[in-house]
Amino acid sequence: MTKQHRTISTYVNLLLAAGFHILAIDEWGPSPAQIEEHPEWASELHRPPFLLISAGREPKNAA
Repeated sequence: MTKQHRTISTYVNLLLAAGFHILAIDEWGPSPAQIEEHPEWASELHRPPFLLISAGREPKNAA
């Protein structure tokens, strides 16, 4: 499996170009309690495993 890493700006700019507006962005990572439970996750803190983007756009008006 080939991993494809892209910048946050790549995702955001694609959404904006498609007519979306950004509502929220979160780079989710494990909490300190989760790291305590799974110490092997600590090595990944420099790169959050999930990027969550909430976006929306206005519905097109029916003409």
